[in-house]
Parts: sequence; C-alpha cells; structure tokens
Amino acid sequence: MAKLGNIPPYKIDGPVTIEVEYSTRHTPAPDAAGLAPGSEMVDARTIRYRGKDFMEAWVRSRRF
Repeated sequence: MAKLGNIPPYKIDGPVTIEVEYSTRHTPAPDAAGLAPGSEMVDARTIRYRGKDFMEAWVRSRRF
C-alpha cells in the first residue's frame, strides 16, 4: 500500500470486445441477450459484447 500512489492505473485501450461462453449444454445463452445494443449471439452458448472502452462493454455484459 505504501507504493499505491507511485503505480499508474492499468488501462485497457478501446474499442473492447468481451465474449461470454456459457459452460454447459444445459444452460444456453439467454436469447434476449443478442438483442441488447452492442451485443450479438455468436452461437448457442456464446454472446459477444462490444464497447468503446472496457467499462461500456462490461456494463453491457452485466445486463444478463
């Protein structure tokens, strides 16, 4: 903690894509998720979220 002020924050430059893959065949990706702005259904288990930066993509991925 003594070095906290000397370490710059980690920054991820945009645009950013986050892919969420549901891990079981018994829990398919929610169909409605593909309809959210900045998101798309990749296949039956995977949803891709895009944003201008990490926080925008992350917030979109947390809707479902």
